[in-house]
Amino acid sequence: MKPSQKISYLSQLKPRRSDWCIQVKTIHTWKQINPAFGESLEIIFADSKGDKIYATCRQNQLMSLGSKCVIGEWKTIENMSVTAAKNNWRVSNHKYKITFIGQTKITNCDIENDDMFHSLMEFDTILSGTMQPNLLFGN
Repeated sequence: MKPSQKISYLSQLKPRRSDWCIQVKTIHTWKQINPAFGESLEIIFADSKGDKIYATCRQNQLMSLGSKCVIGEWKTIENMSVTAAKNNWRVSNHKYKITFIGQTKITNCDIENDDMFHSLMEFDTILSGTMQPNLLFGN
């Protein structure tokens, strides 16, 4: 990380720039196959405040970047695309998602926090039918 580069919280991320630097913990990953893009690694990251964001690592970066996204590990991630989360379903309340780009750099960071930042929905909320039907996880 450049000495002058400021660490941002996930709540500060916005589109139209790619020079973001974040420190996040990988809390969940899964692989997905899309006929148009091939295999990708889908990721849920959390920052030290507990905010979560969805991210994707496309096939051409699986070996170089995807392999560094290990569940439970904290990483510093620099340079990424931030775009609106427009899927029919979302895995976090964050209105944006991250996509790794050619300039994305992932390194270890020194944060030590064992919290997995899971937010399970209350059973009564599920039964009441008041949940957002396209949101897969709680806050």
